Amino acid sequence: MRIFRSFVVFAAIFQFSTVPTLGQSPLPEEMACESNKDNGKACFNAGVKYSMGEGVAKDETRATKLFMKGCSLGNASSCYNAGSQYANGQGVAEDQALATKLFLQSCNGGVSPGCYNAGFRYHYGLGVAKDQTRATKLAVKACDGGDALGCYDAGGQHASGLGVAENQTRAVEYYLLACDGNVAPGCHNASLRYLEGKGVAKDQTRATELAVKACDGGYALGCFNAGIQYGNGPGVTEDHTRAAALFIKACDGGYAPGCHNAGFQYENGFGVAKDLIRANDFFSKECAILKKRGC
Repeated sequence: MRIFRSFVVFAAIFQFSTVPTLGQSPLPEEMACESNKDNGKACFNAGVKYSMGEGVAKDETRATKLFMKGCSLGNASSCYNAGSQYANGQGVAEDQALATKLFLQSCNGGVSPGCYNAGFRYHYGLGVAKDQTRATKLAVKACDGGDALGCYDAGGQHASGLGVAENQTRAVEYYLLACDGNVAPGCHNASLRYLEGKGVAKDQTRATELAVKACDGGYALGCFNAGIQYGNGPGVTEDHTRAAALFIKACDGGYAPGCHNAGFQYENGFGVAKDLIRANDFFSKECAILKKRGC
């Protein structure tokens, strides 16, 4: 089942025409969708094909109509994809309020990413009045359903006390769940808490492991922090060669302090052969990222 990610039960059932464009034969799924016999699954499958251009000319407008009909027939995945279409203005005029309603309906139908997206909208007031309490509940529901981004947002809400009583221990638990779901910033945030002993017993070794995992997931700040750990040795055997490699990775990820530290390693021959030209290259990258003058 292909469900799209973006970043309420309707009071009435809407009727949508799924008649194909003139000169184009309908997909078998469209015909099944028109029959209203399968609770919207055929509408969902046809919508995916039109959205992706699989075996048919790509047509986002048609895809949206099919997703909407599938949603009206009770298919939660169709509600989610229709919400994505309205949120992004694909095949239909952008409508954040309707997108939020559709994500809520998909959430109520058991689609966890729908809970995450609905919670995100309550957090930022997209198509709905801001409501941090509702945002937190939806993030937790998304996490409980296995959505790692929902776990990350739930961690942030509990860490900052938005919509729920501040609870650093609970925040760490959610960040770790997000990390396990390959959300790199979740690994980073959990790492910081182990490093500081915030909401969990201080554990430098665990902090380093999580920083490395964040780095491996493409989070530049995680690379930088892991480099600091290896450079100074808390919780891990001091290793300047590893530290230099991590600072370089942080720099490549656009984090200016990573470039600075990589330059420092080359300037002083820490973990790498001393190379002033290479050091200057990293200092120049730092300046470019920060857009400083006179570097």
